[in-house]
Amino acid sequence: MTINRRQFLRDFDLMTCIAAALGIVFLAVLVEAGLRQDFQRQERVNDANDSKAVDRDGAEEGDRPLASRRQGQDANGGPAGGVLAGQLQPCAGNATTARRVRLFVVTAYCPCKICCGPRARGITASGKPVTANGGLFVAADKSVPFGTQISIPGYNGGKPVPVLDRGGAIRGNRLDVYVPTHRTALIWGRQQLVCEVLN
Repeated sequence: MTINRRQFLRDFDLMTCIAAALGIVFLAVLVEAGLRQDFQRQERVNDANDSKAVDRDGAEEGDRPLASRRQGQDANGGPAGGVLAGQLQPCAGNATTARRVRLFVVTAYCPCKICCGPRARGITASGKPVTANGGLFVAADKSVPFGTQISIPGYNGGKPVPVLDRGGAIRGNRLDVYVPTHRTALIWGRQQLVCEVLN
């Protein structure tokens, strides 16, 4: 049996290319799995810290069904269909503005008593009414000062919104966007988003 050298080299090159492509795909899957595990580990730590968190009206978080934490989620705790999720868009601002890109878990809340408790008065932790900035703002951790602008994909068209509120469960890499209705909060659910923080 004679082997056609040219055919053999062609077949060998093809197999080498296929093996290289599979190797790259396998490596990409491993890297993504590692990043996902790191993020989930951080989430477990944050959730453990939040287990006794106090909500906006001072009641313990477990005392009420917080829509942004328990509903509108898929089986893995991700967004239910990602209805309002969008692509990260560039922020408006001047060239001297300091920008940081950061991965956040973003939930949503409205002014109702389910989201804000029975003593909800429509006033944010910064003292501004929920109608401030056209009702477009976000609750963030105490480490993020009031007035800080954050660009959140899928919210306000990706344009920056100010931090005007706090929340007992909103700590670390957590954000809570304000929406007008409870149904919208349920649709938003819980999403992992890359957001841009402007100082």
